[in-house]
Amino acid sequence: MLVAPKAAPESGAIDPIDIVETLAEHYKWKFDRLDDKQIALEIKGVWSTYSVTVADGPTDQNLRVVATFELKPPTKRRQSLLLELQNRVNDMMWFGPFTWWETSGRITWKTAYRQEGSPAKQQQVDKMIADAVILLERFYPAMYGVCWAGQDVDTALKMAFDEAYGRA
Repeated sequence: MLVAPKAAPESGAIDPIDIVETLAEHYKWKFDRLDDKQIALEIKGVWSTYSVTVADGPTDQNLRVVATFELKPPTKRRQSLLLELQNRVNDMMWFGPFTWWETSGRITWKTAYRQEGSPAKQQQVDKMIADAVILLERFYPAMYGVCWAGQDVDTALKMAFDEAYGRA
């Protein structure tokens, strides 16, 4: 059973970054507490190891999640990834866009949770991180297929958006 982090004595609220640290320890993720308001995680998935950063916005009450994976496509395939596949995926999603960070060769997905005066709860933080990793896991094969296997965008999208039933 997951042990909840301690509440801050002055407010009784639990700091969201403390929650993330507790989750990281529980799931045995590698993490680096960058400061009081930001933590970086390394989460191993099926397809890749994902970097997930959670930051508590100091002025806007948003809890931000930035999730990335490395994908350095050959130059000739970047056009397919950046312009067609990424844009079509973003058109189909309801929250959080995928972007390409060319300098680091990383695909990035970002979202934020509005805390509205009350810090996010443990279950909400856990779900935010899980949702980020689930999305990266879902789209990694499609992006990899387009960049490295020469797969066409329509086939990659079908693979990413079709629901699988059962197990092989």
